[in-house]
Amino acid sequence: MDKKLVRVSAALIVKNKSFLAALRPVNKKLGGFWELPGGKVEPNEDPKDTCIREIREELNCNIKVNDKITVCTFDYPDFILQMDVFECELIKDNYPSLIEHSALQWVNAQNIFDFKWVPADRDFLPLIKEKYLL
Repeated sequence: MDKKLVRVSAALIVKNKSFLAALRPVNKKLGGFWELPGGKVEPNEDPKDTCIREIREELNCNIKVNDKITVCTFDYPDFILQMDVFECELIKDNYPSLIEHSALQWVNAQNIFDFKWVPADRDFLPLIKEKYLL
């Protein structure tokens, strides 16, 4: 059986040597795990535009999308995830709100490995720590 490929974009929202992490609600798949906010790329949608749309929908704030950091592919039991991760920043005077998630947390170099991360996000945490938090 061929697994479905799911394309997503994730926003590494960086501020003061920290980045924003979001806790998935317990009633959703991978509930109770932390993740970079983002979501599914719609047909014919640019992955950068996905970041902007998803952050507006999930966190009720606006971001500027900068460079692509990495592309991560993760083989989950029932699908294959392909995730574009972008460095992003909050547009002035925007504050994230809890809409889709149970909690939000600014993560720094000291606490980055203290969270229970979704499997797809774990592999690039060392890269994030080295490049954005130190």
